[in-house]
Amino acid sequence: MVQLSSPLDQHSFSYRVVSFVEAAPLGRRQIGDVQCNVARLKTVAGLAATTKAVNTLSASAGNDTTVSTAASQAQTGLQTAQGGIATIAKALLTGQDAPADARAQVGSGLTSAQTALNSISSTDPTVTSNVQTAQSNLNDTITAGEQVVSDCGSGSADTASSAASTGAGAATAAPAAAALTGAGTAAPAAGVLQAVYCLRFSELGLLLLRLGLRLPRLGLLLLGVLPKQLPASCT
Repeated sequence: MVQLSSPLDQHSFSYRVVSFVEAAPLGRRQIGDVQCNVARLKTVAGLAATTKAVNTLSASAGNDTTVSTAASQAQTGLQTAQGGIATIAKALLTGQDAPADARAQVGSGLTSAQTALNSISSTDPTVTSNVQTAQSNLNDTITAGEQVVSDCGSGSADTASSAASTGAGAATAAPAAAALTGAGTAAPAAGVLQAVYCLRFSELGLLLLRLGLRLPRLGLLLLGVLPKQLPASCT
């Protein structure tokens, strides 16, 4: 039996991975700064990577109907989660609150996918390896969702007050005071990119989120060449 080291709690997960936005008025807190949207982008990319891994698992199942059935169930769960994320993203980008049922849909879908993957028991090393890859990618998606909750705090006193009144959590530090968590090293054009960092973070963050929703892999490649530390002039 191949299982994740930490089981997924559906109730808490629906308020962690799914918290692309909380039920607070639209503002910097929902649109997000760069760091917030890096986490959002990682969540979207993580889901895409998990889906690819599960598809590979399904193809390797061969005549093993147990593995095939479990892989199909995982695919259905991921599709459900993707539908919820699409609804949340649409709400965010059109200035609306994230629907509570969409948050629950993401949590339910990913829980279903994890349950299906955990049910697979195989002696085939290829299948076992593919299961572990899918589980690892799903775990990365969970971690990214936790970063969304941690990084997408309020950028102003007004939205901080709103978040507190709705139980959404405390505000984080100002956007320009945090370092990016994306992988990769600074490229030679870092000087130009640093100037971009000094633009309004909500606008740049929203641009990255739009890009990531359409092309997750390209979005992550872009994040890979951005400097890890914000320039001092922007703090």
